[in-house]
Amino acid sequence: MTTIYNQCAKAIQDPDVLIISAGAGMGVDSGLPAFRGIEGFSEQSLFTND
Repeated sequence: MTTIYNQCAKAIQDPDVLIISAGAGMGVDSGLPAFRGIEGFSEQSLFTND
């Protein structure tokens, strides 16, 4: 998994073009996971005891 983080970091540090898109209007219908709701990101635990 570290490789993908390294690739992302390099792409952000040394971009030819960098587009970051966030905010309202970026919905489930465009393929993004929901933030609110039963299965939404806000309900997921970022810290687990596993």
